[in-house]
Amino acid sequence: MSSTAARLDDERTPVDHGTHFSEAEDVGPQLLGSPGAFAALAHRDFRIFIIGATISNAGTWMQNLALGFLMFRLTHSAFWVGLVGFTQLFPLALLGLVSGAVADRFERRHILLWTQGTLMLLAFALAIVSAAGAAHRWAVLGLVLLVGIVAAFNVPAWQTLLPDLVPRERMQNAITLNSAQFNLARVVGPLLAGLIVARYGVTTAFVINGVSYVTVLWALLVVRPLRPQELSIEPALERVRGGIRFAHGHPGVRRALLTVALVSLCGIPVMQLLPVVAGWLHAGAGGLGLLTGCFGAGAVAGALVVHHLEKKLTRAQMITAGYLGFGFGLIGLGFSRWLAVAAIVLVPLGVSFLTTVSLLNTSVQMMTPDAYRGRVMSIYILCFGGLMPVGALGLGRLSDAIGIGHALPIGGIALVAYAVLAGARGRLRALDVEAAPVSVVS
Repeated sequence: MSSTAARLDDERTPVDHGTHFSEAEDVGPQLLGSPGAFAALAHRDFRIFIIGATISNAGTWMQNLALGFLMFRLTHSAFWVGLVGFTQLFPLALLGLVSGAVADRFERRHILLWTQGTLMLLAFALAIVSAAGAAHRWAVLGLVLLVGIVAAFNVPAWQTLLPDLVPRERMQNAITLNSAQFNLARVVGPLLAGLIVARYGVTTAFVINGVSYVTVLWALLVVRPLRPQELSIEPALERVRGGIRFAHGHPGVRRALLTVALVSLCGIPVMQLLPVVAGWLHAGAGGLGLLTGCFGAGAVAGALVVHHLEKKLTRAQMITAGYLGFGFGLIGLGFSRWLAVAAIVLVPLGVSFLTTVSLLNTSVQMMTPDAYRGRVMSIYILCFGGLMPVGALGLGRLSDAIGIGHALPIGGIALVAYAVLAGARGRLRALDVEAAPVSVVS
């Protein structure tokens, strides 16, 4: 680590921002034809990073599907499939606030080089365990736990490095395109995984994921942030406390965090339990890839839906609509009895997922000043990703008890009830607030 970091620091030279912009903007808009929609891609470093991220994320989604398929094959238990999602994401709940402070204390590009490199080695370790016939449920779960711990430090560094690859006026476009590539990978990865697992087995999916990390590692070695990072010297505990005080004191941020926490507990765990849905519908790996791909396709379409509706509806109205769509989608999925019907239902379910989560993310960022953004976003990530495994574990246990077809509608009813009650009382209007945040009492 020290030798690599030293070499990268030695190679780093001051950047003339004006010159860098003109050199970076030579082909992006012309190639893509729509400067407004793809403006951030005009910048060379962002293009390199987003290409590497797309390939690597597709490999990650392949591995996630293969893990669920492998665990269901080993145990034939929805609880154990849910436990995989819990184990992979729960470290984010334990370490999310700490890892956010780490991302402010050390250079984020170096953090990502180490986290992405370690995740690559863990993918190869899963392949070795699987190929050697040693894929016992506890061995797989142990490797998944390591993946979760490393990923907990990867997420905040990733989120905070990305906007620094473009000028400040193009940050929002960069964040939007990053969301688009993530959901594109959500479509491509599972579709490929379904075909690969069905034909070659889960080991091949793990190997391909390991190889895919080469692209993002190369991108991290090549790119240079446009703005130097100010490394924090404030004690980490004080920074964490300040972020918590702000999030609790701002009514809009507090409501957004509550809203994303509920959907993470009751709705989003359906993604981790799609292998159980596929088994319930008597579909194999190919059917699982279709279901996951349809959900991801809906999420990609959701970005277009948000763009179309944002000029017609308030943010609170769109979030309410997303919540209702998510809830009714879960109810519809629970009543599906054929693979084709479930696949169709998962498309609008994916649209509702993207609409709800992306708008809640936007609400938090617009209501939070720069001085608190990193810490508050780490709390958002905690509510979003940290509570998701708890929901997956609970929904998995409930599915074992009463069946996945009855468990999913229960989560859907909870989301619909919240949207109706909160909307009727005007609580969600706090998400439209964009004024200066309230003061924070020390």
